[in-house]
Amino acid sequence: MLILPDLIPLLHPFLAATGTSSDPSFINPAPDPSQLPGSDQILGLVAGVRWAALVACLVGLVVGAAVWAFSSHSGNSYQMSKAKLSVFGALLGVFVIGAAPALIQWLYTLGTQVSG
Repeated sequence: MLILPDLIPLLHPFLAATGTSSDPSFINPAPDPSQLPGSDQILGLVAGVRWAALVACLVGLVVGAAVWAFSSHSGNSYQMSKAKLSVFGALLGVFVIGAAPALIQWLYTLGTQVSG
């Protein structure tokens, strides 16, 4: 009851294409958003989500700093430690949001260098 022999006829064109093609872009074409219909809307949506995430980080930073200040003034060390975590989490979130495109591009470039 092996499933693999049933899949071989389906995978044969793909396996043959990977073995005979010397052009790596045959199997892995470079990303081109202009080839997709609605890609402008998708890119606009991604930009909007990034903006909303930055606003959420800003709100988290302001609220965390305010709670940190009030709990520090009142001597509540538990709330102060939670507020510090909130502030540093918001700063880390801003860093990750800003670095995400460069990190994705770096990983994509690294992945295109893999030959198999």
